[in-house]
Amino acid sequence: MQDRFGLPITTSSATAAEHYQKGLDLVLSQNFGAEKELQKAVEADEGFAIATSCMAYVAMQRGRGAEAREIIKGVQSLSSGTSKRERQQIEAVALW
Repeated sequence: MQDRFGLPITTSSATAAEHYQKGLDLVLSQNFGAEKELQKAVEADEGFAIATSCMAYVAMQRGRGAEAREIIKGVQSLSSGTSKRERQQIEAVALW
């Protein structure tokens, strides 16, 4: 599956991809509702690593570092089947 920019995202769920894109748009535009959309993405595909790492990023932005670290620990085990770009984004969040 691909995002709207043609970049690969590792999910087979169109619903998960749609919610991830909405959530990411909200993150990038600094608007409310990102967590809700990202949670819907993960509920649609529990193995959707990049969506889960984006949830960790949002938690960090909101000052919830302990929660973010717990989320990212779990997602790193999911990243082995993702694209190189996704793995790099997950690792960047983990290093933050």
